[in-house]
Amino acid sequence: MKNLKIVAMPLLALLFVTSSCNKDEDDVQADSTDVAQEVAASFNMDEDIENMAVMGIEGDLDAKTSTIQSVYGKCATVTYDSTGTQHILTIDFGSQNCQGHDFRMRRGILVVRFEKRPFDPGSVYTITSNGYAVNDWEINGTKTVTYQGLNSNDQPYSDLTAELTITRPDGKVITWNSTRQRNWVEGFGDFNAANNVLSITGTASGTTASGVAFTTTITKGLRIESSCSNIVSGTLEISGPTFSTRTIDYGNGDCDRQATLSINGNTSTFLLR
Repeated sequence: MKNLKIVAMPLLALLFVTSSCNKDEDDVQADSTDVAQEVAASFNMDEDIENMAVMGIEGDLDAKTSTIQSVYGKCATVTYDSTGTQHILTIDFGSQNCQGHDFRMRRGILVVRFEKRPFDPGSVYTITSNGYAVNDWEINGTKTVTYQGLNSNDQPYSDLTAELTITRPDGKVITWNSTRQRNWVEGFGDFNAANNVLSITGTASGTTASGVAFTTTITKGLRIESSCSNIVSGTLEISGPTFSTRTIDYGNGDCDRQATLSINGNTSTFLLR
């Protein structure tokens, strides 16, 4: 794998098309910025808050703080309250944008509530975003994660649901609802977030900022590595009543920014950012 660096796991992904394709009329009408851009951005915002929560659950306060700051920079202030029946972790980036190690600007607060033994089967934790923003894309809402134990491959896995709104820098709002399964392929339970490897499957639906309805399905598990700032492999399909199906392919495992977008047999290369 190339260009490895301990940086934030996949997050805000704006697509920059580097080779064009001919679109059908329905594709032009779908969304002026293309529905695929907003779906990719929303998916990665969803994953960003989940990844940060996982880092904060393992270890004592010093370990939580060190792990989160090693990835997201000193911008993050971490506090931990273990006095109640639910433990409460607060990750505060402040009210002004602050640049992290991955050169992305963050602000706002994430609150994670979890049980004393979060990795017992059936344990539930929630993640609430209060104005958390990445590069001025602001996410609000709550995710619920239920740890299920081991899957048929003896890998720890969790079921996740999310009901979120994502506000673009121009003030327009995307709605995002997802139901996914998160399989922990490598690094589980060793209190070292730097070696985590995850595989994500499932679906999501919502509306773009211009009101276009969409549904997205992960057709090949998306591989996420904490040593890379982008998804390294896997595919997903985006469909809707007003546009042709789009397919995003994240590649075969290289840690780079490249992926491909296919529409009606036409393929273009784009960069994740």
